[in-house]
Amino acid sequence: MTDVSLDREALALFAALLEAEPADVSAWLAERTGGKPALLARVRTFIAAETEVSLRTGGAVQSIEGVPAPTRLGGYMIGARIGAPPDWTDRGALANREASAR
Repeated sequence: MTDVSLDREALALFAALLEAEPADVSAWLAERTGGKPALLARVRTFIAAETEVSLRTGGAVQSIEGVPAPTRLGGYMIGARIGAPPDWTDRGALANREASAR
């Protein structure tokens, strides 16, 4: 079995595992990978990666509270923060308007 075909089979089996949500994952995998230790190892790699991955965005959002917004990024003017609350002041545009008024 080539690496590509092994990966395809392992991904299909991993997707089926996620759909099935079996009570005994080891028994479920043993039944479907019998005689294919490389396939079992590859699926276990996907399982390990899936359980270790976590998305940490809350801290990033909290860490920008109270930090003044930059007005430019390279040649681009920043108008607002993505996902900013409606009451967030557009400091970049405000600073540019004040500079233009002078």
